[in-house]
This record gives sequence, C-alpha cells and structure tokens, in this order.
Amino acid sequence: MLAHFALLLKRVIDDINSHTSNNLKIRIGMAFGPVVAGVIGAKKPQFDIWGQAVNLASRMDSTGLADHIQVPEEMYLMLKDRGFNFTYRSMTSVKGIGMVPTYFLTGCSREAAKRVGMSRALDVLGSVVGADGKLILADLTEPSTGSGHYSLAHVVYRLVQVGNRRRRYGTATEC
Repeated sequence: MLAHFALLLKRVIDDINSHTSNNLKIRIGMAFGPVVAGVIGAKKPQFDIWGQAVNLASRMDSTGLADHIQVPEEMYLMLKDRGFNFTYRSMTSVKGIGMVPTYFLTGCSREAAKRVGMSRALDVLGSVVGADGKLILADLTEPSTGSGHYSLAHVVYRLVQVGNRRRRYGTATEC
C-alpha cells in the first residue's frame, strides 16, 4: 500500500505542476523492517520511531533524485513479483550501512492496484493505470477517456464527495 501511495503522491505533484506555474519536486525513499516506537520527552512528549529500517528509508530519501522513488534491493525483491515496475539505479553508498543496490520505483500494473483496492479508489477519482504503469487522471472535458488530468482542487473535491456519499449512503459509488 505504501508503494501505491508513493506513486500517487508523485502523480499528484506532477498534476499540480502541469496546472500551475510551480515546479515542485518530490523525492521519496522507502524501506521496510522492524522498528521500535515510543514517546520521548516529559515536558513536550513526542512520538518517534527508531531502527535500521527508519535509517535506511531516510538514506534512500537523502541519496535519491528529485521526482524519483528510491528503494533498496530488499524492497525491490519483495515488490517486483507483485506487479511493480522498477529501474536499477546503482550501488549507492549509504552512511552507516555501506554500499547498497538501489532501484527506482516507476509504476505498477493494474492488477497490482486491484489487489490492494487502489484501483477502486482510482476509478472513483476517474483515474486509470496506463500501460507504462503510471497513474493517469482523467480529463475534465472527457472523463471517460482517462487521457488527461484533473486539477488537484478537483481531485480533493471528488474525494470529499466520496466521503460524504459514504457517510450518507454507506457506499462510495457514483450517484
């Protein structure tokens, strides 16, 4: 689910840039593994997590490139057979760990999106996963074609509508 969310975030940033004069960039690093969680501080308590997975994810972010989702080889091996698309980056020097093979997450198949229920959410938003595995938001003038883009404001508006519909009628289907 986190991989799908990262792909969706990247797509939303691209959408914002295409509809504004902004040139926002996002850099995402992901890793998985055990962590320790807890609250620290007596006067101003804060929740925090620690562990090698946290450090590795942070290093994947800090050594990554703008507009890319970087993952270590362990995550690549876990996700590659689940319908996710990757491009090999290189052996990357990771502080405290050493040289780590890294990959860029570039997209996913429609089947991978269906397995976690992401395709249903995308369908409600009028979105599809293209042949290249990238998310495509449908065009405002022709929502059925799935070839253009919604503005971020429209996507947020649709999400609010779905939430309201679910609360009112117990379903997220279109009326």
